[in-house]
Amino acid sequence: MLDVFAHPQPPGVGRRRRPARRLALISLLALAALGVAASAAQAAPTVGNATLTCKKIVVTYSGFPNLPNNTIKEKVRIDGVTNAIVKTFVFNGEEGTDEIIINLPPGEHSVDLFSIWKTNGVSGNRDQFLGKIKCVTADPELEVEKLQKYSNKQKYTKELLKLGHEGNVVDYEIIVKNSGNVPLTLNFKDLGCDEGTISGGPTGPLGRGESTTYFCRHTLTKADVEAGSRCNTATVEGEGEGGPVTKESNTVCVELPKPGVNTTFGCKTFVVHLSGFPNATNTVKIKITVDKKVVVEEFFTFTGPEANFTYEANLGPGHHSVDVFVVWKTNGFSGNRDQTLGQGLTCPAEPGFSIEKLQKIEGRTEPFTSTELEAVAGETVDYEVVITNTGNTSLTFGALNDPKCDEGTIEGGPGINPVPPAGKTTFTCKHTLTIQDEIAGQYTNTATETGTPPPEQGGPVTHESNTVVVHVGEII
Repeated sequence: MLDVFAHPQPPGVGRRRRPARRLALISLLALAALGVAASAAQAAPTVGNATLTCKKIVVTYSGFPNLPNNTIKEKVRIDGVTNAIVKTFVFNGEEGTDEIIINLPPGEHSVDLFSIWKTNGVSGNRDQFLGKIKCVTADPELEVEKLQKYSNKQKYTKELLKLGHEGNVVDYEIIVKNSGNVPLTLNFKDLGCDEGTISGGPTGPLGRGESTTYFCRHTLTKADVEAGSRCNTATVEGEGEGGPVTKESNTVCVELPKPGVNTTFGCKTFVVHLSGFPNATNTVKIKITVDKKVVVEEFFTFTGPEANFTYEANLGPGHHSVDVFVVWKTNGFSGNRDQTLGQGLTCPAEPGFSIEKLQKIEGRTEPFTSTELEAVAGETVDYEVVITNTGNTSLTFGALNDPKCDEGTIEGGPGINPVPPAGKTTFTCKHTLTIQDEIAGQYTNTATETGTPPPEQGGPVTHESNTVVVHVGEII
């Protein structure tokens, strides 16, 4: 570069001087270019120096695209054995840290990690010789996973098998992995498998990192059905350097529904309790007979293993024969249950009734109601008194006692007297609002009635109705 300070020029001779502003702009552009280059270098994928122990390799990846499913293929060379471990590591975003389980056996070992990627538009690799490491501890370990399926199915699962029947054959698959760092000689036990059905397993010691599979089966029995379920667990013992190790598998279960019916009989209600059904939508047919007369015959659908069906019997005074018959053919299960009370039911007399008063303003479209209303003097209030026999005896009703109805307006009452249990009767009456009602501001009304049961079935019963209110305003 020319040293302009060492060779000064006379004024007006030689080089033209660049304006200071232009020089500053060139400098800024150069710095920006350097910054972009530095930023690009920082964004390039990198592989951190891996750490090595006798159990695992830990390696961190950074600078990858901020996208999902960045994928790295990792290959580990141990003691000169290429691809001793091959693994694919997938992570989301710019960074990810992976642990590669190696479980080195006792002794001195050399380890190399090769990482390669071609993912989300970037590619590259790094080969790291991690050096030599001396391992002195024998660490025997096992992993045991149990799966099951019905013999006529193709897919094994750890999930509950539903709808088991006596005679179904359950196949088991038990996968055993040597997750320690020394070979193990295995002893497999599964007391839940039928005798002579166990097969598979290794032909010799199971090497570190290796897996083997055992098979066995069980035919569901009557005892299993009585228990309601059949669960099974396998145990594997491993013998090797570092002492024996024992591992138990997960537990797998088969559901064996055992539908049952139990009825609670009462003079007012029968409650039919259904239990032990499949945990699904079930349908049963229920037939209830009282005094040799069928009072209920219908299908009842419910979801889940149990439900209650309630029949409002409200049996009259005296002795009754009762019977409940339930039959089902649902979700692969069929059966029936017939329940009869040998001594029947003897029910006492329990006379009773309800009385409800309703009102509406005559000429308006609104229906009868028990809520408060608004009206003015001169309008007429129509009343309706509904009486329901809620007891188990017939009741004879007399005239309605309603002094606040206008004289001569009470009508209705029992068409059939006495009124049978669950029967209803309705009285009606009217009142035309007056100036006195307007002065009072409101008009209230309550009715009273008495029901008399047959001889020797209790005494007369008297009830007062609810009170209804009309607010009476001024005529505008």
